Amino acid sequence: MKLKYDFVIQEVAGSFIAVAIGAGSENFKGMIRLNNTAKHIFESIQQGKNQQEIVQSMLENFDVTEQQAQKATEDFLSQLQKSGLLVE
Repeated sequence: MKLKYDFVIQEVAGSFIAVAIGAGSENFKGMIRLNNTAKHIFESIQQGKNQQEIVQSMLENFDVTEQQAQKATEDFLSQLQKSGLLVE
């Protein structure tokens, strides 16, 4: 699993924003607002982690149960897939 485009994440006014860079910026002209959890998942995808590795990382970095980490990861990955930003 990986992102369709290269993104850079910036903190703007206390929020995290992901913006496509390079050739991807011509095709994806929007921005993605990320909370702390979504930022962590997004960065994990950029690092090449699979879904189970992301869940494990969430457990290590946030005060959540395994069920909460699994649901947050599944929900965010689903949103990325529906937006056409996630490729297998």
